[in-house]
Amino acid sequence: MSSVQLTKEHLWVLSTLLVVCVLSGLSFLTLPVLTSSPGLVLPEALGLPSLIPPLRLSPLGESTWAFWAIDVIGVAMLLLATGAQLAANGKPARSRLRAYGATCCAVVTGLVAANVVRMVLQTFLTDSSLGSFAGSVLSTALLSAATGLMLGLVVGLVVCLGLSVDAGLSPLLGRDRRRSRS
Repeated sequence: MSSVQLTKEHLWVLSTLLVVCVLSGLSFLTLPVLTSSPGLVLPEALGLPSLIPPLRLSPLGESTWAFWAIDVIGVAMLLLATGAQLAANGKPARSRLRAYGATCCAVVTGLVAANVVRMVLQTFLTDSSLGSFAGSVLSTALLSAATGLMLGLVVGLVVCLGLSVDAGLSPLLGRDRRRSRS
């Protein structure tokens, strides 16, 4: 069995996802956004998990510790599945475009896996019927893929800009800033 080595690209992706999960768990940030655009609450209104698994210190409002634990498991699954997808790609990408594409695919995979696990656990917790279970899991997978693609585009941009700054490249032009200053 070979060991998995985290590269700088992997750490950028995972840390950005962790920050997004923490931000989605802060109610003073999410409540104004959700009240101004009610379409974002549609998944929860249909009984599906929220679009991005929130990471909170304690349950929100009247929800139980079981639902809080399911969200924490979802965040862990998001990070594990995304990291596994990135590690499966092998070597770090040679160009920013390939890093961007690998990041987008990994985030889609991670978010689908995280939300499907959350949905399965929630249906067991609420004693859903088999038909409801199948519909919920399928709906969650489709909605998570669409959300993961949009989140992957943002995370991929952050990763590419972060890798450019780390390498001493201009984020927009791709030229070495150290050479142009001399």
